[in-house]
Parts: sequence; C-alpha cells; structure tokens
Amino acid sequence: MHCRLVEATILADRMETAVDNLKTNSVPRLNELPGFRGAYWMADRTAGKMYTATFYDSQESLEASRDQFAQIRTEGMAASGAQFDRATEFEVVANTGEKVSTTATHARVTRTKNDPGRFDEAAGAIKSTVIPETQVMKGCQGGFWLADRESGEGFGATLWDSADSMQATSAPGDEMRARVTASIGSQVTGVLLLEIVVRAETPA
Repeated sequence: MHCRLVEATILADRMETAVDNLKTNSVPRLNELPGFRGAYWMADRTAGKMYTATFYDSQESLEASRDQFAQIRTEGMAASGAQFDRATEFEVVANTGEKVSTTATHARVTRTKNDPGRFDEAAGAIKSTVIPETQVMKGCQGGFWLADRESGEGFGATLWDSADSMQATSAPGDEMRARVTASIGSQVTGVLLLEIVVRAETPA
C-alpha cells in the first residue's frame, strides 16, 4: 500500500467547518478514486494543524489520483479557510491491518529521519518490536508506518480508543521509541498527539 500525507494549517474556529466539508464533500469524492483504500484526518486543534493520510492499493493508483486529489484538496481548503503546507507520498512499510480503523479516536505520531541504507532494517524493527509491544497496550487500536526510501523521512502513527488511553501509554511508548530508534540509527524529529476528526472507511 501507499499513502499521501497532506499537512495544513487551519484556525481553531474553522475546524468544525472543515470537518463538515470533509464529511459532506471530500470523503464521497475520494471514495470514487480507483484504488482508494481509506483515510484519516488527524488534528491538533490547539496548534491549528491538520494531517490527512489517504491510502491507495498501489503506487500506480497513488500516482493516478494526483490531479483529482489536488482538486478535491484545493476546493476543500478554500471552503474551510485552511492553508496548504505540503504533501508527501510514502510507502506503507508496516501496518496492523489493511483497513482503516472504525474505533480509533486519537493517534500518537512519531516523525523520524532515517538512513535510507537501513530502510529494510527499520521496517523489520517496526514489525518485530514496535507492533507487538504496542498492540498489547491498553486501548491500542492498531497503527500504520510510512517511509520515503529516498529521503529517509518516516511517519508512524499508533491509534487509540481515547485521549486517556493515548496519554496513559505515553511513558512506555517513549521508552520503546527511544530503544528502537537508537537500535536502527533513526532520529526522532517530532512527536504529535492528534485527534482523529474524520475518517473514510476502507471500501468493501
């Protein structure tokens, strides 16, 4: 699977307008894209940041969707007063399931800078250590991990059933993150605590 991650800035008092527009206009149109496999819109209301992760069944579907997605994004941001920051395309190097979670309400995101030469080693560490240790934490609803093989940029999201669960697992999550990133030579560039404000469920 592949993913397009869009980052945007939006005023707090426009967040609900954006959410309504996403549900009414963007999600139905995205569901019509060939190869579309669902999406999460994750927000930091205090910072006024929105992160959109849309998933596709292949690199070909991701590339074919660029123009239509750009139109949907531009129209949606204009309607909500959001400011486009950037879009990045990633490979999904690991996940806990091929479908968008219908129960997760929050996401803890770790952004990393990785050595492209250790790409497979990093993906292996996620699958052998991060996923098993995370899945046994109370409230975990899964996760997905994205990477760019050329730039070394990584974006990993663990999903939670509540803000309380996300906060309660911060300490073991921090310990595991430090241990795993040290073992593969990754640099943590940011940790985000986000609310899932909209999702597009994986088509049947």
